[in-house]
Amino acid sequence: RRHAPIHCRLTSSTTTTTTQEEQSAADDLSSLLSTSTSDEPSSSKKKRSNSSSGASSIPTGVRLEGIAKSYKGVTVLRAVSWEVQRGEKVGLVGVNGAGKTTQLRIIAGLEDPDAGAVVKAKDNMRIAFLSQEFEVCASRTVREEFLAAFEEEMEVRSRLEKVQAALEGATEDMDLMGRLLDELDLLQRRSQDVDLGMVEVKIQKLMPELGFAPEDADRLVASFSGGWQMRMSLGKILLQDPDLLLLDEPSLGLAPLIIA
Repeated sequence: RRHAPIHCRLTSSTTTTTTQEEQSAADDLSSLLSTSTSDEPSSSKKKRSNSSSGASSIPTGVRLEGIAKSYKGVTVLRAVSWEVQRGEKVGLVGVNGAGKTTQLRIIAGLEDPDAGAVVKAKDNMRIAFLSQEFEVCASRTVREEFLAAFEEEMEVRSRLEKVQAALEGATEDMDLMGRLLDELDLLQRRSQDVDLGMVEVKIQKLMPELGFAPEDADRLVASFSGGWQMRMSLGKILLQDPDLLLLDEPSLGLAPLIIA
């Protein structure tokens, strides 16, 4: 008699666990079918949110007009004005603490000035900023690190793989198969829009330009020095095809690449 209640509880627990697993699988499938049909990808929204407001008064490039910035009562920038046009390479020279990095961060939209304005030739200008604290993932291979630059493209590829895998298990559910086929069609069109097929080609073309050998693609990021890891960070930025590239005190290892 003492064993009967224990047996009942075990049976109930197993049933609950099975139900939870089924519900989780259903939620995963529902998510797979719903998110890729949104009006626009999240990465596109992020790109637009970084653009500046206000009418443009220059044909190309970026202009700083009367920029001022203070930190805790200490003035770093006062009435700073200058501009850079398309095709120009401009260097900011000054002593430590003169506000060089602050100006780059203001142009990139990472900080707001206390006064003045940043005027861009177009509102949706793509500005890339390579800071001194560049970010790489040591556990990735070089190829995987460069692939990380293609956030939207990798999202599309991942969802394509999941939908294709789900189709293989939906052969007996015609309604589900129809929905998955519709989703697959949408994702295939989206992959064409983002030029998914050119991702690997772009990486293979860029690597030798940065000094990497073909066999480096499968090496871990951790096996490279800091200078080479900075090249990877620069490569990820270049793969995004920015309109304006900002480099905050690049190391000597990048100097030949920048001059070229």
